[in-house]
Formats: sequence, C-alpha cells, structure tokens
Amino acid sequence: MTMRAYLGVAVLVLASTGPAFASSISDEDAEAGVELVLSVSVNNRSVKDLIVVRQMADGAICATAESLEQIGLKVKRAAISRSGQVCLQDLPGITFSVDEPAQRIDFEAIDAARMPLQLNKQNQAAPVDWSALQTSPTAIINYAFYGGAEFDWDKDINTQFLSGSFDTRLSSRFGVVSSSLLARLSETEYHAQDADSVVRLDSAWEYMHPQRAMAYRLGDSLSSAPQWGTSYRLGGIQISRNFDIRPDLITAATPDFSGSSAVPTELDVYLNNVRVYSGEVPAGPFAYSPGNLGGGGTARLVMRDELGREVTRDVRYYLMPGLLTPGLADFSLEAGFPRLSYGRESFDYEQTPVASATLRYGFTNQFTGEAHVKTFDGLVNGGIGFVAAGGLGGIHLGVAGSHFEGLTGGRVYARYQGGGRELSYYAGTERGFGDYLDVSTLLARQDDEKIPVSARARTIDRAGVSFPGLFDKSRLSFGWTQIRGAGEGDDGHYINGSWTNPITDNISFYANAYGKFDSSDNYGVFAGLTMRFGDNKSASANVVADKNGVGLSARASKSSGSEEGAVGWTIAARQHSDGGGTRSASGTYRTAPVFLAAGVDQSDSSKARVTGSAEGSIIAAGGGVFVANRANDSFAVVNVGVPGVDVTRNGRRIATSGRNGRALITNLESFRQNRIGIDAANLPLELQTETTNATVVPNYRSGVVVDLGVRKVQAASVTVQLADGSVVPIGSVAARSGTIDNTVVGYDGLIYLTGLVAGRNDIQVTMPGNETCQTSFEYDPKGGAQQTIGPVTCL
Repeated sequence: MTMRAYLGVAVLVLASTGPAFASSISDEDAEAGVELVLSVSVNNRSVKDLIVVRQMADGAICATAESLEQIGLKVKRAAISRSGQVCLQDLPGITFSVDEPAQRIDFEAIDAARMPLQLNKQNQAAPVDWSALQTSPTAIINYAFYGGAEFDWDKDINTQFLSGSFDTRLSSRFGVVSSSLLARLSETEYHAQDADSVVRLDSAWEYMHPQRAMAYRLGDSLSSAPQWGTSYRLGGIQISRNFDIRPDLITAATPDFSGSSAVPTELDVYLNNVRVYSGEVPAGPFAYSPGNLGGGGTARLVMRDELGREVTRDVRYYLMPGLLTPGLADFSLEAGFPRLSYGRESFDYEQTPVASATLRYGFTNQFTGEAHVKTFDGLVNGGIGFVAAGGLGGIHLGVAGSHFEGLTGGRVYARYQGGGRELSYYAGTERGFGDYLDVSTLLARQDDEKIPVSARARTIDRAGVSFPGLFDKSRLSFGWTQIRGAGEGDDGHYINGSWTNPITDNISFYANAYGKFDSSDNYGVFAGLTMRFGDNKSASANVVADKNGVGLSARASKSSGSEEGAVGWTIAARQHSDGGGTRSASGTYRTAPVFLAAGVDQSDSSKARVTGSAEGSIIAAGGGVFVANRANDSFAVVNVGVPGVDVTRNGRRIATSGRNGRALITNLESFRQNRIGIDAANLPLELQTETTNATVVPNYRSGVVVDLGVRKVQAASVTVQLADGSVVPIGSVAARSGTIDNTVVGYDGLIYLTGLVAGRNDIQVTMPGNETCQTSFEYDPKGGAQQTIGPVTCL
C-alpha cells in the first residue's frame, strides 16, 4: 500500500469512528503514542512528502530525524531521543500546528532552522557500488634493472654497474602482502667487486576497508605527522584513515555560497566573472557548492524575482589546503620499533619502542583542528594546531613542545596565504625554542646520520608573491627564504624570481633568477623557450649565467605513451663558457612484456657513459602466468578468446591479446570504475561476444579477471530447395529440431543457422500457407567460419 493510500485509509477510519477513536486507545498505545500520517506545509507552501508523526500521551508530537530532514527542517543531534524520535516542541526556530480534519501539519520555520536547498547535487561524486568490488588471488613481481658502463680515458678507468629493484606482492580478499628489495653491483678494473649489496626495503601486510575508509598495516611503514611535525620509519602496526580509497567522498572543505528568497527566484552564480549556475530556486534558503576550487576569488549571486528586480551579493572566498569537510575526522595511530639505516641495512631496528598519533577534524568549512603526540625512549613530544580560512586568506598554525632527559623545548609553525587568481601571496615562519627534540632528530643522532639543514635550523622564514606580468597571460613570482641557527656555514638568505610568458598556445618563454647569500654567495639566471608539437613532441633552448660563466643548452624529445609499441626519445646538448659540455641521446620502447630504455652521454673530451634499463612484471593470475609492464596498482586479465584483438582501458587502446587469447591490462585504479573493452571488428566471424566492454572495480592493488563472454559460434549458411527443385519461398520460417529459435528464409532459399552441433542437424521449414517440410544436413565444426551447405532437399 502506498503512503497516500495509507493516508486515505487513515482518514476514512478517523471519519467513521469520530470521538470514540480516542477512547478506544489502550493504555499501552497511549504510552507508545498514536501514529499519524500527515501531509505537510512549510511556511504556507505544500511539501510533496508525507510525514509520519507520533502523538504521545502527554500531547507531544514527535517524529524521526530522517523524516524531518526530508521535508527540509534542521535537526540538532542533541534533540534526538534514545528511541530516535524528535519532539517538535524542542526544535528551535520552528512552530507548528496540526489540522486534524484536514490531516495536515503546518510548520513555520525561520531560515536558520531550515536545510538549504542544494543546487548542484549533480556535481557530487557518485556513490560506489561496493558489491561490485572484485578481488582475485594473484601473485606479482615488479622488477627494474638498470646498468651501464662509464669510461674515463684520461685516467684509464672503466666502471661497470648494475642495480635492480624488486617488489613482490600477494593479494587476496584478506589483503595484500608485499616486500621490496634493492640489489646493487659495481665492478671496476681495480677491484673485482668494488661494492655490492642486497638490501630489503619494506615488508608489510595491508588491508583496506573502503566502506569505513580505514587502512590497516602490519610491518614497515612511515609514521604520520602534520605539516608542522616530522615523520619517521618504523616496523610495527599502523591504523589510519585512507580517503584515497573512497572516490565518492569529498574530504576537502568547499565554500558554500548561500542565500534565501521570499518568493521563487531566478538565480545566477558567477565565480570570478564566469557563470557556473543558472536556474530557478523556490522560496527559502539555498546553497551552491562549487567543489574544490583551490585558492581564492569572488563569487557573485544575482537573484531576480518575477518583476525583474535584481539583488546582487558578492562573496569573497578562500580555500586553504588542509581544510576538511565539517564532521570529517582523519587520524593515524602507529606503534612499533624505529627503523634505522633505511636503504643501507635490511633489519636494523631500534630496540626501544615508539608510538605516535595524529588527528585532524573538520569543525566547519573554515576551521580544521589538528593534534599530534608521540613518545620514544623517554621523549615526549606533542602539539596542537589548526587551519582556518576566510575571505582574505587562510592561516595554518601549529605549536609543539618536547621533553627529554630534563631538556625542554618548543617549536612554532605559522603560515599565512591569500589572494586569488590574479594576485597570490604567502608568508610563514618556523621557530624553535629551548632544547626542542623530535623522534626523527633523536634517531638521526643515534644512527649517526647527517641531520638536514631544515631540521637543525632554529628559524626558517619564508615569503613570496605571484601576480600577472606586463604581457597577456604572463606571470611574475618572487620568493625569499631565511635560515638561521642551523649550524656553522648553514645560515643564509635565499631569493628567487620567475617569469613565465606563453607566446602562443605551443610556445612559452620562461626566466628564473636566484641568489644564495651565505658562505658560498651563489647566484644565477636561467632563461629559455619551450615549444610543443603534436604527437607528444617538444623542444627547448636555454641559456644560464652564474658566477662561473655562461652556458647554452638545447633539448628535443618525444614522450612515450602507455600503449604497446609506444616510442620515446631525447636528444640534448649543453656547452659552458669554461669549456665543459655534455651531449646525450636516449630512447625508450614499450613492448607488451617490458619497457626498455637506453642512453649514451659524453662529457668533456674523455668521459662517456652508456646505460640501459628494463622494467616490467611477472604476474600469476586467472589461471595463467603473464609478463607485462609494471603493475604498481591493480590490473586485469582480459579473456578475449583469440589472439590479435585490441583491448582498451577507458576507451584508449592499451594492449593486444596474445597467443593464448588473453591480455593483461596494468595500472587500473583501485576502488574506482575502470572500463575495459575490445574492438569487436577484429574478432573472427566464428566468434561472438555477449558484450564489448565491462566495468570493473578492483580491490586494493589486486587483480581482476574480465571475461567478455567471447564464444565460438557454430553456424552455416544452408540452401534449401523443395522436391521439385525450386527454392523454399522467401519469408518461410526455419527451426532446428530441439530449439525454439526461428530463422527467416532469405533469397534463393538461403538460411543462416547458428548453434549447430557436430554431425547431423535436423530442421523444419514452415512455408506461407502453413505447409511444412523437413530436411537434415551434416555439419563439421572444423570446416571454417563461413561454411556453405547445400542445396539440401526439404520433403
């Protein structure tokens, strides 16, 4: 029964019972309340949805929060009872009255108590169908080899080198187990084995829970940290949010340009003088959210009533990086043992455990709070911060403190940035106080590593500005950095400037200048032209001047695509006024199983270098073993059925099916829709496919098997004639015995039949006038795709 039918029955029951209705309610029903189905009006305007309310024994009228929000009324979470009901008397800014004879409830609500009408719901990301998520058990080894030789004829030195990296992973519905390592080998004529090593990099088990946007990792990982903190490597457990696996979630705060109209109104929304929305809005509050624009600008809302009167309102906005959607929490928890000598030792872990936690929470579209804490070997480090934005810009502020063995210190991070499309600017500072220590700096001391200048600095100040240049589309940018207290020889001032000027759509001029005012006092200017051509080709010419002289360089290149057979190359030369120079050439070629690259370069007059590399993967999936290009993310095994058929990803040709009739497509996007298809025009005539494309949603870094339903069709063209030698009349209907499929007879008694079986096939022909006849013929499946049989006689 529909809701309106239910309302009609309720009205008839009420009308027939009259005053006796209330007296017939039991005591238990009175405590639970009487359920009523009512029509709704808000501010004297009817709402198409009905609402189910409960009239309690004390006279209170209650409804669920969902039903109230559905008719456009705001509900505060605090007003919801344990039973999920909201008493209407508890809603601020809302009054109501119930018209019992009309079975209607009328609301009067101020704008602040109403949910604004969202004007651009179509811009919101489509929800993901998690039931379509696919995972197939797979094993994969990604590899990369890089080797070559260096020659210095003046010093009579020859060096050969070879390195390889390997990333192994197993994936299933239980997660992904992965491990990576790096192998290096270098030989010279002086030492048979000058340096060699095999180093394990990262090993871990990962599991993603997309519905909750959660990631679980056991093994080697990198800790989280806010922008005003530092990260460290550890072996242990990490539990964190991962919004990358939820393409349907909008995590970055977006501006809401809202307003209210007393009557139905025509509305135009302009962003930086570009109209982005135009339409009619009903009376009441409304909101337009343009998505993540980045930067700042001005929004203009133009409202026009039925008489043509206009009301214009300008709104300044600024989107600060790091702002989260209101109510969204991003966090990470990790605990384990710090990793030392990463990239040099395989199993060097600190014996003392470490733990840390990071939290970010979006309070409003303009304010996100941050907190971070960690502890290690007696060190306690923690801090709080926030990101805030307004019409004039945004600020990111963080304050942290530490205590370790009687040493106490603090650190402050602050950055302000603002502007819009034309003018943008920023200024920031990082300052340390007392004996401030972090886990990373403490580990660097214990590991005897050189601590970066930025980590040793007591003060880092930055500022910059960018604005349009004198010519159309040109832009000027300037920056300044000051570092103090980093150590002897590390303090200094740095300035830089750049000018970019597109001359045409394919030609651009650029110039950069820098100055480093410290113990080295270095400076220079770099300028050049870049030209882009079709087919991914480009060329550039540059000049550089610094305190050591002047240099000229030129470069021409073609970038390689992701499809099979793609070719890329680069030719470059550089010459300096001091007599030094280099000349180089390189090329790349992408085959189905491997990506190849080779290069040669020559410097000065006595040095040369030859290099080569190969990258690819070995994959076991879908009952087969494949060699393919690197699969850093998910991949698909596509069952085509025959070799030589082009396979596409999102409409772009990527591979061709091999001799086994299958193709492997790498680098699909996990948790996102990937459209896999084939070119049916290349299919042999004896093959048909149920569909030429399929949409798959692979799980995290896993493989999927795509079967497009390609099958061999056993068919033949059969010519049928009658006993007198004449052909069966056109328009007759033929059916193969044992089937319900009918085929119309064409010209010259020709019938095209599918689904034939090897050996004898019987058919019956029904002619105009309902006369019938039967015949049979022999079919050999090995006879080819376009078999012609007959004529056969139908008796």
